[in-house]
Amino acid sequence: LAIAITLGRYVRRQPATRTQVCRAAHVELVGLGCLWRAQYYCRTCHHGGDTVIPARILADWDFNRYKACDAACKKIIALKEKPLLDVDEKLYDRVTRLKKIREFRLQASQMAPYIYTCPQSEYLVGLWRERIHLLQNDDKYSLTDLIDIKQGRLVAFVHTVLQKTFEHIRQCQVPNSPRPPLPLLACFA
Repeated sequence: LAIAITLGRYVRRQPATRTQVCRAAHVELVGLGCLWRAQYYCRTCHHGGDTVIPARILADWDFNRYKACDAACKKIIALKEKPLLDVDEKLYDRVTRLKKIREFRLQASQMAPYIYTCPQSEYLVGLWRERIHLLQNDDKYSLTDLIDIKQGRLVAFVHTVLQKTFEHIRQCQVPNSPRPPLPLLACFA
């Protein structure tokens, strides 16, 4: 049996044989396999492309590139920036940088009420740029997030944004503005 890798889970499937027809083009197969879909494809539908497989990252922190059909490669690229992936608790224990991002996201969620109500909220929200989902929820990741965590870029980015946010909160002159809990602010003092 082959194991099909989808965005977030393993699915057991019987692999296609070379005597079957291509699932997409309905022509006889030449045996180009797609790990993501656990199917074989013809040369029209599979040009030998490769990609990281999201479920392999979530299960084993495996960022190796695997052969995938054209449709799978396009779908992974289309979903790359969308925060759709849930990380298993066991992975947080195994990956130090992932655990650190989780801590930063918790701190960010405690700062969020201030960020969204501050008269300069446009500036504060703008610091997060395309990573605003990291501030808005604490449990979903995009494929790009996971790749950047692996390479160390996301930890540095979030830490810098949290420091700038803290500095703004500490120096803000707006009276009666909501403040994050004091223990949180002490983390950045």
